[in-house]
Amino acid sequence: MNPEENAPELRLPDEATQSARFCDYFSGERYDDLRRFVRAQCAEPVLAEEIVQDTVVRALAAWERIKHFDNPMGWIVNTAKRVKTRAFNRVAAERERLRGLEIVINEPFHEPMNDADAELLLLSMVNRLSKRESEVFSYHLARFTDQEIAQLLEISPSSVQSYRESARRRLQAMMDDGANGGTNEDR
Repeated sequence: MNPEENAPELRLPDEATQSARFCDYFSGERYDDLRRFVRAQCAEPVLAEEIVQDTVVRALAAWERIKHFDNPMGWIVNTAKRVKTRAFNRVAAERERLRGLEIVINEPFHEPMNDADAELLLLSMVNRLSKRESEVFSYHLARFTDQEIAQLLEISPSSVQSYRESARRRLQAMMDDGANGGTNEDR
């Protein structure tokens, strides 16, 4: 009797099965968390959506490998950061080529009319924080714990708390300053 004849047949999941399993994991709240994280890192909505879509495609392609991780969402967020960096470099190169007259229009502060306006206002303010404050605050908005953020950014949990509180203070100062009609953005 040949041992290979009795061996169970190995079947790799087909593309549809892999996609379904990925969708089960990544649907709804996790996708929204990724979108919020990327939007907090990127003020341009079109570019942010491109980053999200590219990240999702990469996560789907790597799903068979990353689905066994303790926190696949950490891998996905780190991938989004790398995709964002490449996208920013590409946009910067395009802008450098197209450099010409730059017109800067300062819009006066206005109270948000609805939740979408409030989210856009918050995201624009988060983009004015320091890089580390923005990263920590964005992870916090995506519901990562201080410990998880510390691991992802390779800093201590107390540093995470410090950056988060600094970000909150600066955001509050921006809101207070904007509501009072001031222009001092960096208190």
